[in-house]
Amino acid sequence: MATLDELYANILADEAERTAFAEAAKTPEGMAAFLKGHGCEATPGQVAEFLKERQSEQGEVSDAELDSVAGGCAGNAD
Repeated sequence: MATLDELYANILADEAERTAFAEAAKTPEGMAAFLKGHGCEATPGQVAEFLKERQSEQGEVSDAELDSVAGGCAGNAD
């Protein structure tokens, strides 16, 4: 199973993955399907928390991170 760290690294490294993530982030169901399709057992709420932690660790969100959450997943915590 992929961890959120592994999935995050893959998303940042691949434009197609960033696009797919952004599309999936539009709904909790879409995010759940994206996670399952990538072998990650995390929930959409866990993704939101993970991204919040990344933001607080780094101080600012990178352009790639911002693009990847353009659908608003961070506000759809379970």
